[in-house]
Amino acid sequence: DIVEINESGWTGDHAEDTSRERSLVEQFLTSLIAALRHEADDDLAAVHFYVWNGSDITALVEASARAGSDVLAHLAELLGLRDGVEVYFFSHCPIEDHSPSFARDFQRKLEAAGAPVPALPWDDVKDPPKQLGLF
Repeated sequence: DIVEINESGWTGDHAEDTSRERSLVEQFLTSLIAALRHEADDDLAAVHFYVWNGSDITALVEASARAGSDVLAHLAELLGLRDGVEVYFFSHCPIEDHSPSFARDFQRKLEAAGAPVPALPWDDVKDPPKQLGLF
């Protein structure tokens, strides 16, 4: 497990907290890359990046964006978000009724960042089906 914790807490000073957050995100990515290098047998390895919930990846992307374009670029590279690479994004939500709104939120953030993403397939469906339950 790779975990980075801000042991000293937040100060309430925007500049100081931004600096601490940048250090936290950079250390997380550095530790993650070191672990990947240790586990991978080759320079090129498939990575499946799992998070507990959709807000975790959103928080990581937003923190990386606040930390600066170089940190966000490194995260994008790590996640395979490069020209010529088709990326499939999956997110599990314990309450499936929330999944479409999470997807729309992520879609809006990608579009706002200028990412060339296609429209969500269910936006054109008049009465989308609902999953009633798994069990």
